[in-house]
Amino acid sequence: MLEISGLSIRYPGTPDIVRDLNLSLAEHTTFALIGANGAGKSTTLKALAGLLRPSAGRVLLEGRDITRMSAHRRVRAGLVLVPEGRAVLSRMSVRENLLLAGTDQNGILDRFPILTERWNAAAGSLSGGEQQMLAIARGLLLRPKVLLLDEPSLGLSPLMAGQVFDLIKDIRADGTTVLLVEQNARRALAVADRAAVLELGAVTCTGTGAELLDDQAVAAAYLGGRAEADPQPVSA
Repeated sequence: MLEISGLSIRYPGTPDIVRDLNLSLAEHTTFALIGANGAGKSTTLKALAGLLRPSAGRVLLEGRDITRMSAHRRVRAGLVLVPEGRAVLSRMSVRENLLLAGTDQNGILDRFPILTERWNAAAGSLSGGEQQMLAIARGLLLRPKVLLLDEPSLGLSPLMAGQVFDLIKDIRADGTTVLLVEQNARRALAVADRAAVLELGAVTCTGTGAELLDDQAVAAAYLGGRAEADPQPVSA
């Protein structure tokens, strides 16, 4: 579904932040990309979404080269980013945020009862968890073939984070391919069919989610409870 070959990414005036990245996402699967802050995970998603131009490499979506395609054309082709920080339009209502993505809401909003309850509320008045649900629902309304999720559990309570990861499993079960970037490595690997570790812009380990959960080096670096124990602002 998505093939990333030799991808290198830099910001103006900097060396490559991501170097020679090679990843392959099969159809109807979830792929988790984990690593420390600054490893290049979010930068990778921005490049895939067309918000950054890579310095080298290719990106293929269903065999089609989209490396130089504009961001809005990638959305139309089926590659949709739900960004870190949610990026909801805070002064607009829940309904208006969703209408910007599409009018065909048949079936999608059944997964988001909280949004129908807050239909006419300003998006900025929602809790952090509700805003994350709104951001994901908005992404799904664009009918993605590949959904890019950037830190979807960031700043959420454990209960709401659990609901987000349950939703990711449902999205995958419905047939959408998911590329997940997530600091909560343990939860990300638990929902992933395959995964990779990104360190200083380079992939150092790949395997199934279960294999990386059992890998001693990965466990020592990322699974010692640190992801869940890191102090973060918490909202319901």
